[in-house]
Amino acid sequence: GRLRSGVVVKSDVIAPLCASPLPFASVIAPPGYGRTTLLALWAEKDPRPFAWVALDGRDDDAVLFLQYIAAALNRVEPLAPEVFDALSGPGGSSWSTRVPRLGSALASLERPLVLVLDDLHAIANPACLDVLAALCEHVPAGSLIAIASREEPSLPLARWRTQGRLHEIGVADLRLDRQEAAALLSGARGGLGGAVDD
Repeated sequence: GRLRSGVVVKSDVIAPLCASPLPFASVIAPPGYGRTTLLALWAEKDPRPFAWVALDGRDDDAVLFLQYIAAALNRVEPLAPEVFDALSGPGGSSWSTRVPRLGSALASLERPLVLVLDDLHAIANPACLDVLAALCEHVPAGSLIAIASREEPSLPLARWRTQGRLHEIGVADLRLDRQEAAALLSGARGGLGGAVDD
């Protein structure tokens, strides 16, 4: 949706994301820091299309999780029907066929995109994070998987950090400086909604 008036554009945080050649980005901060707003602003500024998955606690099944990711990618660029065939059917074969099939579809996308997984903290099932970590190995050059979460998820972030594959955004990046806070307040006084989202 459109962004509310009074939202402060954090260009210093968004510009490096738009240019980021890294395959993974994390936006990790407690509620109230505007993670989703930052992602929406980034989506407006980045020339790449965004495939968006908003997660909740019902998405805690690894196969369903992969289906949501496939559907989001498919909205940006149609995937082969075989990908969806591999993702349907009874559970249990996630590792041998499903992840490789979706991974190769991701790796062979025609144009770079950003796959956003918002509210990853809603996912408690370790299998979902395992399939996500496996998918991250298939991100093609120029594309990026971005996660937003209230806390650091059980992903190999430390390894990606040391490999220089991770663009991290945290509380310090999202916190308003005095000038930004003043701009937000003046916007709020002018009757513009300056509410901060999650």
